[in-house]
Parts: sequence; C-alpha cells; structure tokens
Amino acid sequence: MVCENRETYSYEKLLLATGVRPNRLPFGDDSIIYFRTLSDYRNLRALSENAKRIAVIGGGFIGTEIAAALTMNGKEVAMIFPGESIGDRIFPRDLSQFINQFYKQKRVEVLSGEKIIGLEKKRQSVHGEDCSSKKY
Repeated sequence: MVCENRETYSYEKLLLATGVRPNRLPFGDDSIIYFRTLSDYRNLRALSENAKRIAVIGGGFIGTEIAAALTMNGKEVAMIFPGESIGDRIFPRDLSQFINQFYKQKRVEVLSGEKIIGLEKKRQSVHGEDCSSKKY
C-alpha cells in the first residue's frame, strides 16, 4: 500500500472496517453529516473551512476521531452523547473517564449525558435543543 506521502507499507491481509450504518436522527436536514464515506469527509472539510464551532453528535470511535481532528485544526468542538463518558459502553469505567478528561484537556467540550431532541436554525447557526445554550 502506498500512502499520499509516498510511504510504502506492506501487509499480508488488509481489513478496512468502517463500521455499520449510522443511527439517523428523526430531525435535521443538510445540517447533519452522517460520517462514513470519502464524500462525507470532503463535505465536512468544506463546511469546516468557514465554521468556528462544530458539534459532533456521538462519543464512539468515529465521533471522537472527528472531534480530535477538528480541534487540532483550530475549531471549537463540542462532542455530545448520551453516555456517562466517552466509550462507556465498551471500556472499563476508569479508562472511559480518563478518555473524557483527556479530551477536555485537549479543548474538546465534552457534553456527556445529553440527548439531542431537535435542531433549530437561527441565522447561519444551528442550535441543538436540550444540550447547551452555545451555538454550533
């Protein structure tokens, strides 16, 4: 396999695991990107060019990676999910809470224990109802 930087990696078998279909919310329109494909990446990249604040709904692997990447690119990010802490369904409690604190230290606003019940557009921003008064 040859990467963009021309580095070559060899392997005997390759597994590309992108996960299952994302859970669709019963509301929202083009304000929500359900991240799974290269097209989704390009869409997020284009939308994030002019955005200062971005909300990531979900605290699983993909959500945490997107939150980390956006933060590293200078965006203010809130990660919103219903669990007690990041990865609380798959990691032991101590590890899950450590990850929560790690993301907070890296300037990700972690809004755990929150459930998005709707979106409301106000001018050029979208507000998540029932999670925070901040604009994303």
